[in-house]
Amino acid sequence: MKLCLLLRMVAALTLPLVGVTSILSMAQVDAQRFNCASPVTTLDMSLCSSLDAKASDKKLNQIYAQLSLKLAGQQRQRLVAAQQAWIKFRDASCAYESGQFEGGTLAPVVKNSCIARVTRQRTQDLENYLQDVNRR
Repeated sequence: MKLCLLLRMVAALTLPLVGVTSILSMAQVDAQRFNCASPVTTLDMSLCSSLDAKASDKKLNQIYAQLSLKLAGQQRQRLVAAQQAWIKFRDASCAYESGQFEGGTLAPVVKNSCIARVTRQRTQDLENYLQDVNRR
C-alpha cells in the first residue's frame, strides 16, 4: 500500500518534468525552423538568442582549446586565470545589462544577446593570441 502511494507520488512529480522536457525538445526542433535573421515573437527572440549564445560559446571553447594546447607552464596558467576572470566579468556584465528587464520576457533575450556579443569579442582576442603564438 505504501509502495503504491510512493509510486503515485513519484509519477505525479515526474510527469510534469517529462512534459517540460518534451516542450523544450520541441522548442529546440522548432528553433531550427525559426527565422533567426528577423525573429518576431518574444519566444522566437529567446530561442534564437539562446542558440546564438551557445554557438558563440562553442566557438570560444574551440579556440581556447587550440590556444591552451600551444602554451605551457606559467603562460598556460595565466591563460586559465585570465579566462576564469573573463567568465566572471562576462556573467556580471550581462547580468547588469539584462537586469533592467528583470522579471520580464525580454530579460533572457538581452542576457543571451549580451553573452553572445561579449563571447564573440573574447573569441576574437583568443584568435589573435593564437595567431601570435603560431608566428613564433
